[in-house]
Amino acid sequence: MAEIVWTAQAAECLNQVFGWIEKDNREAAVGVVTGIYSKVQLLKNQPRIGSRYLGIEDREVREILYGHYRIP
Repeated sequence: MAEIVWTAQAAECLNQVFGWIEKDNREAAVGVVTGIYSKVQLLKNQPRIGSRYLGIEDREVREILYGHYRIP
């Protein structure tokens, strides 16, 4: 089972996504953030889904998609 590590930057990005969507629709914001979080949790049992994220080279980081969101 893989370990998922949320960086401070990733957590801040998720908060920004929530804040941006919440301005128009709080329920939608909760749904998107929950969906992103759930999608990332898939990596625990399927750590090779998605493609290799080339922005970080010193360890293997995967990039998956949730709707129009790219999640490294």
